[in-house]
Amino acid sequence: MATPKTVGTAAGVASGLVMQPEVDWSIEEKVTAVIKYAGTYADCLAAVLVATPTYKRGQIVTIDGVTLMTLEKITLKKSPGNRGTISLVYSKQLPTDTLLDGEEPPRFECEWVEISRPIEQHPRYTLNKNLDGTDANLYAIIHPSGFAFIRDYFAADAEEQKAMWDPTSDTGTIEEFGTHTGMKELITKKLRGQDDFILYSPVIRAVSAVNGIPAASNCGLRKAPPAEADAPSNYQYLQTADRTIPNGTGGRYTRTLEFTGADWIDEDIYPAAPEELPAP
Repeated sequence: MATPKTVGTAAGVASGLVMQPEVDWSIEEKVTAVIKYAGTYADCLAAVLVATPTYKRGQIVTIDGVTLMTLEKITLKKSPGNRGTISLVYSKQLPTDTLLDGEEPPRFECEWVEISRPIEQHPRYTLNKNLDGTDANLYAIIHPSGFAFIRDYFAADAEEQKAMWDPTSDTGTIEEFGTHTGMKELITKKLRGQDDFILYSPVIRAVSAVNGIPAASNCGLRKAPPAEADAPSNYQYLQTADRTIPNGTGGRYTRTLEFTGADWIDEDIYPAAPEELPAP
Protein backbone atom coordinates (compact mmCIF):
# COMPACT_ATOMS: atom_id res chain seq x y z
CA MET A 1 0.00 0.00 0.00
CA ALA A 2 1.35 3.41 -0.95
CA THR A 3 1.68 5.82 1.95
CA PRO A 4 2.00 9.45 0.93
CA LYS A 5 4.53 11.31 2.99
CA THR A 6 3.39 14.90 3.40
CA VAL A 7 5.95 17.56 2.53
CA GLY A 8 3.68 20.62 2.40
CA THR A 9 0.69 21.63 4.43
CA ALA A 10 -1.45 18.49 4.63
CA ALA A 11 -2.19 17.08 8.05
CA GLY A 12 -2.12 13.42 7.03
CA VAL A 13 -4.87 10.85 6.75
CA ALA A 14 -8.11 12.17 8.22
CA SER A 15 -9.54 10.34 11.21
CA GLY A 16 -12.00 7.64 10.18
CA LEU A 17 -10.74 7.37 6.58
CA VAL A 18 -8.98 4.31 5.22
CA MET A 19 -6.51 4.51 2.34
CA GLN A 20 -7.39 2.06 -0.42
CA PRO A 21 -4.67 -0.46 -1.35
CA GLU A 22 -4.38 0.36 -5.07
CA VAL A 23 -2.66 3.39 -6.53
CA ASP A 24 -3.32 4.17 -10.20
CA TRP A 25 -0.17 5.46 -11.89
CA SER A 26 0.01 6.95 -15.40
CA ILE A 27 2.95 8.48 -17.24
CA GLU A 28 2.32 10.90 -20.08
CA GLU A 29 3.59 14.47 -20.20
CA LYS A 30 3.26 14.16 -16.42
CA VAL A 31 3.58 11.32 -13.98
CA THR A 32 0.22 11.00 -12.21
CA ALA A 33 -0.91 8.99 -9.20
CA VAL A 34 -4.51 8.59 -8.02
CA ILE A 35 -5.01 7.66 -4.37
CA LYS A 36 -8.40 6.93 -2.83
CA TYR A 37 -9.68 7.12 0.75
CA ALA A 38 -12.95 5.57 1.95
CA GLY A 39 -15.05 6.18 5.07
CA THR A 40 -18.34 7.63 6.14
CA TYR A 41 -19.65 10.35 3.88
CA ALA A 42 -19.54 12.82 6.79
CA ASP A 43 -15.82 12.11 7.42
CA CYS A 44 -15.04 12.45 3.72
CA LEU A 45 -16.93 15.71 3.49
CA ALA A 46 -15.12 17.09 6.53
CA ALA A 47 -11.73 16.06 5.08
CA VAL A 48 -12.20 18.32 2.06
CA LEU A 49 -14.71 21.03 3.04
CA VAL A 50 -14.17 22.11 6.63
CA ALA A 51 -12.35 25.35 7.46
CA THR A 52 -9.01 23.52 7.70
CA PRO A 53 -9.41 20.57 5.31
CA THR A 54 -7.11 17.61 5.50
CA TYR A 55 -6.79 17.55 1.71
CA LYS A 56 -6.54 20.62 -0.46
CA ARG A 57 -5.04 21.44 -3.82
CA GLY A 58 -1.39 22.39 -3.90
CA GLN A 59 -0.24 20.03 -1.17
CA ILE A 60 3.18 18.47 -1.90
CA VAL A 61 3.81 14.83 -1.02
CA THR A 62 6.14 11.93 -1.75
CA ILE A 63 4.47 8.77 -3.04
CA ASP A 64 6.33 5.47 -3.38
CA GLY A 65 9.62 7.36 -3.51
CA VAL A 66 8.46 9.84 -6.17
CA THR A 67 9.05 13.28 -4.70
CA LEU A 68 7.34 16.62 -5.30
CA MET A 69 3.94 15.19 -6.24
CA THR A 70 1.39 18.02 -6.20
CA LEU A 71 -2.28 17.49 -5.35
CA GLU A 72 -4.10 18.84 -8.40
CA LYS A 73 -7.63 17.47 -8.20
CA ILE A 74 -10.03 16.22 -5.52
CA THR A 75 -13.28 14.38 -6.18
CA LEU A 76 -15.81 13.11 -3.62
CA LYS A 77 -18.30 10.36 -4.36
CA LYS A 78 -21.26 9.47 -2.12
CA SER A 79 -22.26 5.80 -2.07
CA PRO A 80 -25.26 3.92 -0.66
CA GLY A 81 -25.17 3.39 3.08
CA ASN A 82 -23.91 6.91 3.71
CA ARG A 83 -20.43 5.93 2.60
CA GLY A 84 -18.02 8.15 0.73
CA THR A 85 -14.84 7.92 -1.37
CA ILE A 86 -12.29 10.66 -1.92
CA SER A 87 -10.09 10.47 -5.02
CA LEU A 88 -6.90 12.52 -4.91
CA VAL A 89 -5.00 13.14 -8.15
CA TYR A 90 -1.32 13.93 -7.62
CA SER A 91 0.98 14.82 -10.51
CA LYS A 92 4.51 15.89 -11.32
CA GLN A 93 5.74 17.43 -14.57
CA LEU A 94 8.54 15.46 -16.18
CA PRO A 95 11.40 17.34 -17.82
CA THR A 96 11.54 17.13 -21.59
CA ASP A 97 13.80 14.40 -22.97
CA THR A 98 13.90 12.60 -19.62
CA LEU A 99 14.30 8.87 -20.06
CA LEU A 100 11.63 6.80 -18.36
CA ASP A 101 12.65 4.30 -15.70
CA GLY A 102 13.79 1.09 -17.30
CA GLU A 103 14.32 2.60 -20.75
CA GLU A 104 17.52 2.17 -22.67
CA PRO A 105 19.71 5.18 -23.53
CA PRO A 106 19.52 6.45 -27.12
CA ARG A 107 20.56 3.92 -29.72
CA PHE A 108 22.71 4.95 -32.65
CA GLU A 109 22.59 3.81 -36.25
CA CYS A 110 24.90 4.48 -39.20
CA GLU A 111 23.71 4.25 -42.78
CA TRP A 112 25.74 5.06 -45.91
CA VAL A 113 23.79 6.93 -48.55
CA GLU A 114 24.55 7.80 -52.15
CA ILE A 115 24.92 11.49 -52.95
CA SER A 116 25.19 12.79 -56.51
CA ARG A 117 27.36 15.83 -57.15
CA PRO A 118 28.38 17.73 -60.28
CA ILE A 119 31.57 16.27 -61.64
CA GLU A 120 33.20 19.72 -61.39
CA GLN A 121 33.16 19.27 -57.61
CA HIS A 122 35.21 16.07 -57.63
CA PRO A 123 38.39 16.43 -55.53
CA ARG A 124 40.40 15.43 -58.60
CA TYR A 125 39.65 18.91 -59.98
CA THR A 126 39.32 20.94 -56.79
CA LEU A 127 42.24 19.82 -54.59
CA ASN A 128 45.80 21.01 -55.09
CA LYS A 129 47.08 17.78 -53.51
CA ASN A 130 46.44 14.21 -54.57
CA LEU A 131 43.67 12.45 -52.67
CA ASP A 132 46.21 10.78 -50.38
CA GLY A 133 47.60 14.21 -49.49
CA THR A 134 50.91 13.71 -51.27
CA ASP A 135 52.43 15.43 -54.32
CA ALA A 136 50.82 18.05 -56.50
CA ASN A 137 47.53 17.14 -58.15
CA LEU A 138 48.21 17.54 -61.87
CA TYR A 139 44.48 17.61 -62.63
CA ALA A 140 43.54 20.39 -60.22
CA ILE A 141 41.95 23.38 -61.92
CA ILE A 142 43.77 26.06 -60.02
CA HIS A 143 43.40 29.02 -62.40
CA PRO A 144 40.70 31.38 -61.03
CA SER A 145 38.93 31.42 -64.41
CA GLY A 146 39.27 27.70 -65.13
CA PHE A 147 35.77 26.62 -64.19
CA ALA A 148 34.28 29.77 -65.74
CA PHE A 149 36.00 28.83 -69.01
CA ILE A 150 34.39 25.38 -68.84
CA ARG A 151 30.94 26.85 -68.21
CA ASP A 152 31.39 29.24 -71.12
CA TYR A 153 32.57 26.36 -73.30
CA PHE A 154 29.31 24.46 -72.85
CA ALA A 155 27.24 27.60 -73.36
CA ALA A 156 28.93 28.29 -76.71
CA ASP A 157 27.98 27.00 -80.14
CA ALA A 158 30.09 24.45 -82.05
CA GLU A 159 32.29 27.02 -83.82
CA GLU A 160 33.02 28.91 -80.61
CA GLN A 161 33.80 25.65 -78.82
CA LYS A 162 36.28 24.71 -81.54
CA ALA A 163 38.06 28.03 -81.09
CA MET A 164 38.17 27.58 -77.32
CA TRP A 165 39.42 23.99 -77.55
CA ASP A 166 39.34 21.56 -80.42
CA PRO A 167 39.83 18.05 -78.98
CA THR A 168 40.82 16.73 -82.42
CA SER A 169 43.73 19.10 -82.95
CA ASP A 170 44.25 19.82 -79.23
CA THR A 171 44.44 23.54 -79.92
CA GLY A 172 42.53 26.62 -78.80
CA THR A 173 42.50 29.48 -76.32
CA ILE A 174 42.52 26.92 -73.50
CA GLU A 175 46.29 26.81 -74.00
CA GLU A 176 46.50 30.28 -72.45
CA PHE A 177 45.75 28.80 -69.03
CA GLY A 178 49.12 27.05 -68.79
CA THR A 179 47.93 24.33 -66.37
CA HIS A 180 45.05 22.95 -68.39
CA THR A 181 45.41 19.15 -68.09
CA GLY A 182 42.46 18.88 -65.71
CA MET A 183 40.37 21.34 -67.75
CA LYS A 184 40.76 19.26 -70.90
CA GLU A 185 39.97 16.03 -69.05
CA LEU A 186 36.87 17.51 -67.44
CA ILE A 187 35.58 18.86 -70.75
CA THR A 188 36.15 15.43 -72.32
CA LYS A 189 34.15 13.69 -69.60
CA LYS A 190 31.28 16.16 -69.89
CA LEU A 191 31.25 15.83 -73.69
CA ARG A 192 30.59 12.11 -73.28
CA GLY A 193 27.71 12.82 -70.87
CA GLN A 194 29.52 12.28 -67.58
CA ASP A 195 28.04 15.19 -65.64
CA ASP A 196 27.85 13.78 -62.11
CA PHE A 197 29.67 11.47 -59.77
CA ILE A 198 28.48 9.42 -56.80
CA LEU A 199 29.99 9.50 -53.36
CA TYR A 200 28.90 7.80 -50.16
CA SER A 201 28.24 9.74 -47.00
CA PRO A 202 27.45 8.50 -43.48
CA VAL A 203 24.10 9.33 -41.90
CA ILE A 204 24.14 8.96 -38.12
CA ARG A 205 20.80 8.49 -36.36
CA ALA A 206 20.22 8.95 -32.65
CA VAL A 207 16.90 7.33 -31.66
CA SER A 208 15.51 7.81 -28.16
CA ALA A 209 12.24 7.55 -26.23
CA VAL A 210 11.17 10.74 -24.45
CA ASN A 211 8.35 11.98 -22.26
CA GLY A 212 6.38 14.78 -23.84
CA ILE A 213 7.11 16.57 -27.09
CA PRO A 214 10.66 17.95 -27.00
CA ALA A 215 11.56 21.35 -28.34
CA ALA A 216 12.68 20.83 -31.92
CA SER A 217 16.28 21.69 -32.70
CA ASN A 218 17.35 23.57 -35.80
CA CYS A 219 18.48 21.57 -38.81
CA GLY A 220 20.85 22.84 -41.47
CA LEU A 221 23.55 23.61 -38.90
CA ARG A 222 27.04 22.14 -38.69
CA LYS A 223 26.93 19.86 -35.69
CA ALA A 224 28.80 16.67 -34.84
CA PRO A 225 26.85 13.59 -33.68
CA PRO A 226 27.11 12.65 -29.99
CA ALA A 227 30.48 11.15 -29.14
CA GLU A 228 28.80 7.87 -28.09
CA ALA A 229 27.67 7.37 -31.69
CA ASP A 230 31.25 6.54 -32.72
CA ALA A 231 30.61 8.24 -36.06
CA PRO A 232 33.09 7.78 -38.92
CA SER A 233 35.87 10.36 -38.68
CA ASN A 234 37.27 12.60 -41.39
CA TYR A 235 33.81 14.00 -42.12
CA GLN A 236 32.11 17.25 -41.34
CA TYR A 237 28.53 16.78 -40.17
CA LEU A 238 25.31 18.68 -40.77
CA GLN A 239 22.19 18.08 -38.67
CA THR A 240 19.60 17.11 -41.26
CA ALA A 241 16.60 15.79 -39.31
CA ASP A 242 14.76 16.05 -36.00
CA ARG A 243 11.59 13.93 -36.03
CA THR A 244 9.27 13.26 -33.10
CA ILE A 245 6.37 10.82 -33.43
CA PRO A 246 3.99 9.26 -30.86
CA ASN A 247 5.00 5.73 -30.03
CA GLY A 248 1.47 4.60 -29.20
CA THR A 249 1.55 4.90 -25.42
CA GLY A 250 0.07 8.37 -24.81
CA GLY A 251 2.57 11.01 -23.86
CA ARG A 252 5.61 9.03 -24.92
CA TYR A 253 7.38 9.81 -28.15
CA THR A 254 10.19 8.50 -30.28
CA ARG A 255 12.66 11.17 -31.31
CA THR A 256 15.13 10.69 -34.16
CA LEU A 257 18.02 13.05 -34.83
CA GLU A 258 20.06 12.66 -38.02
CA PHE A 259 23.52 13.94 -38.85
CA THR A 260 24.80 13.66 -42.43
CA GLY A 261 28.53 13.60 -43.08
CA ALA A 262 30.33 15.24 -45.97
CA ASP A 263 33.97 15.61 -46.99
CA TRP A 264 33.46 19.38 -46.70
CA ILE A 265 30.63 21.75 -45.84
CA ASP A 266 30.46 25.33 -47.03
CA GLU A 267 30.82 27.24 -43.76
CA ASP A 268 29.50 30.43 -45.37
CA ILE A 269 26.20 28.75 -46.16
CA TYR A 270 25.85 26.41 -43.18
CA PRO A 271 26.65 28.01 -39.82
CA ALA A 272 27.85 26.07 -36.81
CA ALA A 273 25.31 25.13 -34.16
CA PRO A 274 25.58 27.23 -31.00
CA GLU A 275 27.49 25.58 -28.21
CA GLU A 276 25.25 23.84 -25.71
CA LEU A 277 25.47 25.12 -22.17
CA PRO A 278 26.68 22.59 -19.60
CA ALA A 279 24.07 21.09 -17.32
CA PRO A 280 23.70 23.05 -14.06
